Amino acid sequence: MNIFARPIGRAACLACILAGQLALDARAGEVPAVIYDNIEANGGPDPAGASPASQTDPAFPFEAAAADDFILPASPLCRWGVTGLQWTGKYWNDATPGAITGFRIVFWNDDAGTPRGGGLPTADLNQALAVFDIAGSAGESSSGPDAYAYEATLPSSLELMPGVRYWVQIQAIAEYPPQWGLHITQTRLGLGPMQYFDLLLLPAWTAVPDDGDLAFRLLGLPQSVACDDGNACTADSCAAGSCVSTPITCDDGSACTTDSCDPSQGCQATPITCADEDLCTVDACDPSSGCTFTQMDCTDSDPCTIDICVDGVCEHLGPPDFDGDGDVDLADYTALDPCVLGVQAITSSTCTCTDLNADGQVDLYDIAVFQQTYTGSK
Repeated sequence: MNIFARPIGRAACLACILAGQLALDARAGEVPAVIYDNIEANGGPDPAGASPASQTDPAFPFEAAAADDFILPASPLCRWGVTGLQWTGKYWNDATPGAITGFRIVFWNDDAGTPRGGGLPTADLNQALAVFDIAGSAGESSSGPDAYAYEATLPSSLELMPGVRYWVQIQAIAEYPPQWGLHITQTRLGLGPMQYFDLLLLPAWTAVPDDGDLAFRLLGLPQSVACDDGNACTADSCAAGSCVSTPITCDDGSACTTDSCDPSQGCQATPITCADEDLCTVDACDPSSGCTFTQMDCTDSDPCTIDICVDGVCEHLGPPDFDGDGDVDLADYTALDPCVLGVQAITSSTCTCTDLNADGQVDLYDIAVFQQTYTGSK
């Protein structure tokens, strides 16, 4: 019993049949498009390439399968929903078409460069990512000498991530004879096909001795993923098929707030407290520079007073306390005495504030006022 056969001629007509699908520019949510192509990208089926048997016989212990790896490109909506497949194959050992009653499509995760479920005479379907049984011959149509094209829609969409290696197994359900297998392409994109064939003691998974890939395409649509970790302090997005939660930056641009984030409410801007504990300053906040502490304005517009703030209260010190030190003492008399010259002294800049009784001249009466307020040094 042969497990390989040599296809006759190139599948030029097959390319014509499937080219329309390749030209689809489908938008998400509408017509499925080709999202992975192992046929045209590899130069089409190789007329000299081996066709690995991939067939299960429901009436005879005949079990063979072939699988090939693929990596989906980036998706505009995070992930892909695989909705169908196209592939090509051939018959040998009594090459009579029409014997196929169904197909088993199996998707596998990668296990160190082989499909998962290996290490046994046949693959363990319990470890498969997804198994789809397709009734009928998948629209079997001749695409050239000893060449047939197939297309099937999956019963349900299979969500797959971009950038991750998977494997797909396409297995005909047909009684032997004849034998059926997939075409091999002229070149290879991935790791290359793997197979098992229990009657020939080829366990799962054994490399197919050829330099091409299995001739198949995947159809699908971009598939969105709802990324929400329930934390208002993260920005949720999808990257390479996986949800990513990035901490947000809370900054309202004001130097007068402390910015933080509450997981349930999001960004919080709490006003800061500006207090220097000085009763003689006006405490405020400037959004661009932060806290400001401005001295109270105690000016009374009287040039003869010294205006100060004490414990938040403005005081206006002046004659006869000429130096504003809080005492009426000899230092103040030293300022008064040179001005006791009569009315002329009022015009002197240094004696403007020495007319203590406001009679228009600086004289002995002003000295009497000074003596009444004299306190001496503290």
